[in-house]
Amino acid sequence: MRDRARAPRAHSTSVPRTARSRDDDFDQARARRRGGPRARGDRGLPPAEPRRLARRGRAARRRGAGDECVDVRSDDFARGIRRASGCRGADRHRARRVVDARGIDRERDLHGRVVDQAGAPVAGARLRAERSFASGWNDLDLEEHDRSRVVAGTTSDADGWFQIPLERGRPYTLAVEADGFAPARLARRDAGERVVVVLGPPCAIDVEVVRADGRPHDRGSVLVRRVPEGDRENGWAVARANLDGGGRARLANLPVGPVQIEVEPGDGGWPVWKDLELAPVATPLVRIALRAGARVEGTVRDARTHAAISGARIGPPWFGPGSNSDAAGGFVVDSMPDDTSFLHVTRAGYARTSIRVERDAAGAPISPVAIELEAGFVLRGRIVDGRGAPVADAYVAATGQAWIARFLKSEWAATRTGADGAFELRDLNRALPRTVQARSEGLGAAQYDLPAPGPDATELDVGDIALVTGAHIVGRVVDPDGRPVSDLDVELATIGSDRGLLAPGSSPPSETHAARRRARTDDLGRFAFADVAPGESVVAVLSSATWISHAETAVTCAAGERVAPLELRVEPALSIRGIVLGADGAPLAGVSVQPEPPWHLCASSEG
Repeated sequence: MRDRARAPRAHSTSVPRTARSRDDDFDQARARRRGGPRARGDRGLPPAEPRRLARRGRAARRRGAGDECVDVRSDDFARGIRRASGCRGADRHRARRVVDARGIDRERDLHGRVVDQAGAPVAGARLRAERSFASGWNDLDLEEHDRSRVVAGTTSDADGWFQIPLERGRPYTLAVEADGFAPARLARRDAGERVVVVLGPPCAIDVEVVRADGRPHDRGSVLVRRVPEGDRENGWAVARANLDGGGRARLANLPVGPVQIEVEPGDGGWPVWKDLELAPVATPLVRIALRAGARVEGTVRDARTHAAISGARIGPPWFGPGSNSDAAGGFVVDSMPDDTSFLHVTRAGYARTSIRVERDAAGAPISPVAIELEAGFVLRGRIVDGRGAPVADAYVAATGQAWIARFLKSEWAATRTGADGAFELRDLNRALPRTVQARSEGLGAAQYDLPAPGPDATELDVGDIALVTGAHIVGRVVDPDGRPVSDLDVELATIGSDRGLLAPGSSPPSETHAARRRARTDDLGRFAFADVAPGESVVAVLSSATWISHAETAVTCAAGERVAPLELRVEPALSIRGIVLGADGAPLAGVSVQPEPPWHLCASSEG
């Protein structure tokens, strides 16, 4: 039945070593809470609201609802925690619900306003909360980053307000569209966060793609990417269009600002990227020339039998269809760029690999290139929950990484489980130490070290991998005065209590990039991680351009536990300005200067 597992995807590489809310109701309520004029019984809300919400709170307490505590006076995180401690229920950390004047739950509702660039509300905007299994994780699965599902959606009201109830601790991307405006995206938003979405006018561009000799390139497509607000690493595919017979494509309804244009040639050639700053003016014509590159020839053979391998794909790492080897194992790559040194090679039944192409003194690649592929192995297993029931559509990835011949080789193969919880990952490289990780919402994201397959083994069956109920870790980040700090990255590194379960007797488990994920602090300085595996985790605040952090704390949690809220402090960043001089007193340009704790400066330069 395991053949029902979905087809996997894999990647391998080899490389050398805020706008403030304009809502007056909230601002006035906040001023009253800080000692401003307040009518008797007002509690910072319209007169009818406190009585209605207080009745809801008393009724909930009479029912013994331990997971519902309504705070009618404040949306402050710390006060919400203190008031929650008076609620009934076995788990006090679960009882933190703060409802404000608009009936917005600050623990559940992603909410805010949609406005235009002049601050006027945009009614009828369409909003979607999306997420994927890669959201917030530090991994190499580019396809999963681009693949997302809609969790919930709504439209903005006449005043531009919206609210979307969500589960906390899972990063969401807020996608916003409205007639007459360019689309917008806010990445890594969480339940309970208040945002202001500013929509601007749309623009369009015409792209013309030509070959190195100036002739139109009439194959392939053009993709426009933009980095969404809140995510500095993963681009958002805004629009795509195919090239016509004249090598042209029009892309419309684009947001103003910085974008990246990617040309996918469609003939096995290397992609080309171009950065642009779009403006709301007449449609410009953007001309992009494909790189001529160099010709590389070679053969692909079996590493053990030395037999020719046909049908191998040879091309650029990560991108493009590449060229295929013929019946004799020969291949030709016509357009390897001057700034590229690696070829990516794949073939069913063989481990994926990347090889370095050496260059001569003039910079030309040295041909022919002899490529030998090792047979890959198959990893099989089944994902179940704590009761032994199969978990369908769980995300499973086998990751490997090691330094081999002065180069860091990495591999990431991923798939989803079938209805019976089974998964299968093929063509894995046996030379790389491996871990397998599994994720499913509501269950703790687990990671296990894998035993090394034997030299002649063709498959490794790990049996059932059980995912238990995930824990929740929440907290907030504050400055030295205790005020919340928003828009900071908080990183969670999890080891897990049973990471060595599948490989008993192996070396002690070590933390890898695959075990890390990030959240960002919201407008109240809060952060949350859901679906945390039982065991030890380390929570750390990452420094930014304006804040310095040495804050980190170790947390040990059990299955399903809601850990007591954490509070981590950061300090304002300082600026250091100076000049680097040589031995003769003359200024030196191009010197790398880096501060090192405890506030020493390290300067380095060739020569």
